[in-house]
Amino acid sequence: MSVMELYLTVEEVSQELRVSKETVIRWIKRKQLPALKVGGVYRIHANDYERFKVTRRTTSEQES
Repeated sequence: MSVMELYLTVEEVSQELRVSKETVIRWIKRKQLPALKVGGVYRIHANDYERFKVTRRTTSEQES
């Protein structure tokens, strides 16, 4: 796997989660979703994205 395959774009994350690109950028700016800014665009490491999804997940255990 090449290094570039480890990073996702804002658009890729927004499409997978079915939210707007603006929402993803908001999460990045609020430091909820770690990202790199390279050449004026954000890149999200796949591991950071997976951790972000886990922290946002709701389950019956968390609700009790």
